[in-house]
Amino acid sequence: MLGPDVLVAPILEPGVTERRVYLPEGAWTEFWTGTSTNYGWVTAIAPTDVIPVYVRGGSCIPLWMPDTVELGAAVGLPGEGPGQLVLMVAPGEGQSVLVDPISGRTWSTDVGVDDDTLVITAVGAPDGVTLWLRYGSGQARFVALMKGDSSVRLELEER
Repeated sequence: MLGPDVLVAPILEPGVTERRVYLPEGAWTEFWTGTSTNYGWVTAIAPTDVIPVYVRGGSCIPLWMPDTVELGAAVGLPGEGPGQLVLMVAPGEGQSVLVDPISGRTWSTDVGVDDDTLVITAVGAPDGVTLWLRYGSGQARFVALMKGDSSVRLELEER
């Protein structure tokens, strides 16, 4: 576990491309594909250049991303180069306390599901935050989060 919301499951043997992983109770999303899975034993399948990573449902994982919002692309340091604060939102129920990388102030998010709608509520969010949502095999969606206190509602697509 990397904190309470991220589970990293590296494959350490040469030539091996899968392993069994135990996910603690709750809903989980595979970081690289957005595929949802439940808790318990799962088989993590990964080519040799990918480390299996799972994100707990309802969490918001802060990432400092390049303007293209591409994982692995070059990016500067917060406040000193290109880039933007992006929250990877994992569908589910949960709360996160985050730190603004520029000012150091804390702020919070609450993620919930209402019927087929994901509701993200932020309290004290800094300016310029982008929400990154992937659900199932669908394309990633990006939504700007308003500064301060706000709420965003996103319809969840079929898995």
